[in-house]
Amino acid sequence: MDPDFIEMANEIKSKTILHWNCRGLMKLPKAIKLYGSHIKEIYLKWNKLTTLPPWIMKLFNVTSLYMHGNLIEQLPVEFGKMNQLTVLNLDANQLKQVPICIGNLRNLKHLSMNNNFIEELPIELSQLSNLQILSVSSNQIIALPEWTGSLPKLEELYADNNLLKELPNRLTLAPELSMISVSLNRLLFLLIFCKISIICIN
Repeated sequence: MDPDFIEMANEIKSKTILHWNCRGLMKLPKAIKLYGSHIKEIYLKWNKLTTLPPWIMKLFNVTSLYMHGNLIEQLPVEFGKMNQLTVLNLDANQLKQVPICIGNLRNLKHLSMNNNFIEELPIELSQLSNLQILSVSSNQIIALPEWTGSLPKLEELYADNNLLKELPNRLTLAPELSMISVSLNRLLFLLIFCKISIICIN
């Protein structure tokens, strides 16, 4: 058996958190499929991943997945079955559209997709009833959908450096929202927020 495979398998078996940053990975190693069912957190920052394999759904204990700085353009539909995920970081990738399968991650609390090429947020994300932090700064979003103000647990919204001209009125009714950051946009006017502690517009 390949010594590198054995070494990786042993690493997976001995840990619950995998730090696989900056390893030049172009695809997720199959060793984690075979031995990683116990893994809880995976850090895959600054690799060369373009997608994830369909079998990613079998890693049913993973709650946090960090993929900052890859080349991801899309995710398999099976990714939407990772219901245990609470943190998903897709910053600095090649996303032009938000994978709609993310809308099935009902336990997600923190979703970050900064520094991509996203133009709009799909209606599927409105199903993220446990989402507390949504961060979509440095994209090409023209408008935030009204449903962002209907996310029942949303506390923080970051949408800096986009193409926003206005904010959805429903944000003023968001029950838990306490932080909005929308600097470096094209806002023509501001809404009046009674409960928001910080609004960044510079």
